[in-house]
Amino acid sequence: MTVLIAFIITAILSYALAPFACKHAGYLYLGTAMLVGVMVAGTSFGIFGSLQGLFLTLFRKGVLSACLFFVVMFMGAIDHNGRIYRKMHASRGCFAICACMLASGHIFSYLPLYASSILQGGIKPLVAAGIIAALILTAMMIVLWITSIKRVRLALDQRTWTRIQSLSYVFIVLVVIHANLMLGPAMIRGSEIASFEVVSYIVLLVVYLVMKARIIKKEASLRIKQ
Repeated sequence: MTVLIAFIITAILSYALAPFACKHAGYLYLGTAMLVGVMVAGTSFGIFGSLQGLFLTLFRKGVLSACLFFVVMFMGAIDHNGRIYRKMHASRGCFAICACMLASGHIFSYLPLYASSILQGGIKPLVAAGIIAALILTAMMIVLWITSIKRVRLALDQRTWTRIQSLSYVFIVLVVIHANLMLGPAMIRGSEIASFEVVSYIVLLVVYLVMKARIIKKEASLRIKQ
C-alpha cells in the first residue's frame, strides 16, 4: 500500500505547491536537488535510523519519483475546465523536471549494485528485463526532461514539442512495467508487500488510462460539434 499512500500524499502536496512552482520553479528545483543529495547520503550511510526502511522505499526504490510522474500524467487526464486543472496545469513542466531529478537519484543509487551484478553474471531473468526497461526509461527521461525546460520548450515549434512529449504515454507504461519486473522476484517468493505494490502500480496505470481515454473522447466530441 506504500505506493498508493505515497501517490495520494504526493498529489496533495503538488496541488498545494502548484502556485509556488509557477512563480518560483528555481527554488523548487534547488530544494529537490538538496532532497536528492540528502536521500542519497541518508540511504547509503543509514542516517535515518528507524525510518531507514521508509526512506529506502520512497527514494532509493523510486516510489517517490514514480508517484510524481503519475501526478504529472494525471494532470492531463482531468477535466480541463475544472478547478484542479486550472490551478495545476501551468506547474506541470516544473513537477515533471522535479520527478526526473528524483528519478536520477534512484538511478544512481542502484547503478553500482546492478552494474556489479551484471559483471558477475548474477542477474535473474525478471530483473534483467527490468534493467533493460530501465535503460530505455533513462533515455526517454532525458529527452522528456530537456524538452520540459521552459527555454527549450519555447525554442521548439508547438507540433514538434507535442510529438516529443507524447513519449510520456509510453514512458509511464514502462515505469509500471519496470517497477513490476523488479518487484517480481520478491512477489514470486510470496512477499505480500511486493504483491500489494505490483497491484498498486497497475491500479494507478489503469485508472489513468481510463481517465485519459474519457478526456480524449470528450475533446473529440467537442471538435465534431464545432
